[in-house]
Amino acid sequence: ANLGRYLILERLGAGSMGVVYAAYDPELDRKVAIKIVRPHGVRDEERRRARLVREAQAIAKVSHPNVVGIFDVGVHQGQVFLAMEYLSGGTLREWLAAEKRPWRRVVEMFIEIGRGLARAHAEGLVHRDFKPDNVLVDAAGTPKVADFGLVRLAAKLDTSGTEWSENPDLPISETAVPMFSVRNAEVLTRTGALTGTPAYMAPEQFLGGTVDAQTDQFAFCVALFEALYGGRPFEGSTLVTLADAVTEGRLRALPRNSSVPSWVRRAIVRGLASAPSARWPSIESLIAALPVDPVSKLRRRVSFGVLSIGFVVTLAWALGTVKHRRDELARQIAERLSDAGNALGVARAKGEAARHLRTRSFLAFDGSHRDEGEILWRETRSLLPVVDAAYDQAGKNFETALMLDPSRTVIRAQLVDARYQHLLFLQDFHVENRIPVLEERLVVVDTSGEKRRALMAAGKVSIRIAPGAASVRLQRYERDAESGRRRITEVEAQVSNETSLSLPPGSYRLALDGPALAHIVYPFEVHAGGNVDVHISPPPASSIPPNFVYVPPGRFLFGDADESLRQNFLNAAPLHETSTDAFLISRYETTYRDWIAFLDDSPANNS
Repeated sequence: ANLGRYLILERLGAGSMGVVYAAYDPELDRKVAIKIVRPHGVRDEERRRARLVREAQAIAKVSHPNVVGIFDVGVHQGQVFLAMEYLSGGTLREWLAAEKRPWRRVVEMFIEIGRGLARAHAEGLVHRDFKPDNVLVDAAGTPKVADFGLVRLAAKLDTSGTEWSENPDLPISETAVPMFSVRNAEVLTRTGALTGTPAYMAPEQFLGGTVDAQTDQFAFCVALFEALYGGRPFEGSTLVTLADAVTEGRLRALPRNSSVPSWVRRAIVRGLASAPSARWPSIESLIAALPVDPVSKLRRRVSFGVLSIGFVVTLAWALGTVKHRRDELARQIAERLSDAGNALGVARAKGEAARHLRTRSFLAFDGSHRDEGEILWRETRSLLPVVDAAYDQAGKNFETALMLDPSRTVIRAQLVDARYQHLLFLQDFHVENRIPVLEERLVVVDTSGEKRRALMAAGKVSIRIAPGAASVRLQRYERDAESGRRRITEVEAQVSNETSLSLPPGSYRLALDGPALAHIVYPFEVHAGGNVDVHISPPPASSIPPNFVYVPPGRFLFGDADESLRQNFLNAAPLHETSTDAFLISRYETTYRDWIAFLDDSPANNS
């Protein structure tokens, strides 16, 4: 098969970003690797091509012996592809598994890899997905960093995921990177190794912080720790438990019989620090420290007498440095907490203003003052991104403070509460596209599960039905996973004339029937931890005209949450709760054809 000018030879493998083939380039008479990229969230070919070209141009800047070269980029029959340097030596993971190697050889291999990453960082690039599977080895045994499919310009990269524009196709330098999905979290294998990228993620990636060169340094140290000690530095049976271990800096115990020198271990542990500022200043400084025993180096450079004096001086300097760093850390934490408090204040004030405007808007709509209602609703919606961004900013500052000092449980509690308030606000205003993101962020930080339980707390429902109803059924509205439509399921519950129930949050209805009584369907909604009172008095069936249905008095959701559909097609009010008195409605809808036929047959038309 051909792809453009390239002749496809065989499939080499596949990953989250695409499929890789071996191919032949007849124009330059050489073998290449072709990566066909899977687009994520890019809606059309032009944007897909432009996005990929920008990535390829960024990667192509990195000309280094330890980085896989990019030769070409293009689109063929709707397929976006990269033509890259072909390497036959397998991955770094395969190289490590092939045989047991001395620690010095492993360190030498990683020093070469570090030089490739350092060059990318010098060009302003961050890999963001470094792991042994993304390092290829050529026939001569030289490692080359590959798969920059997730690379972003370091100056613009941020994992907050707060873009309100709801546009997944922003330019690559401005695209926010979503947090790893807890819903699709992979579990650990029996050997205790987490399969996939999360095992190499830094605390800032789990917490939605800024991703930069320090993030690559953390992943590099995870891979080096694993290569030297036979296991990864952080334990966890699920993504959530792994995230806790990583963000709190809980390193696993080292093997007692390891031959790896202590200075190598210290260098790696520093690169695994929870706070990016506590890691090595750059990956160059890290790889410079790996091959050198600092004690031996010091012994060679000074005499015994000078060493004694130097030790005292060094100790005094070290103590002063420790105090300075402790004071600086306390200052940074206080600054972050102050910024978080200010952002929360903005979020709460603007959120209250949005609720006040929303109440006025709904009153205008319900009073048939549509123009006034629309103006107030636009003002309401203009505040939503402000509140959303303020909550996000508060969360990011709490996360940074927590990374600086993971032992402070008070900061974690503040972060959890901020995420919880943020989620409640989005639920209150039906911002459906943002809710799953906040739910996942809450899962990561709410280690006790308190707030998650609050979101699912049962509500209390008090039901009173006038005597005479012989059959009362409780039913629940649920969303069908395949079609997305609502379906009705029966709920096993004994409902009598006076009943109290505890029900999970959701939408329900009561179906009532009885001798000589009108059939009634009564919908109601249960909120987490809320109270619902249902009072129903079925009228006699004889009081309902033929082909009509009786609708009991009560509260219901009116309007539509989809702004585009609401304004352009339905001409409806925004979705909100309102109430109605009892009324009758025709059991059957009348079509336009039936209406015309009725008019044609009416006496007035025949006269």
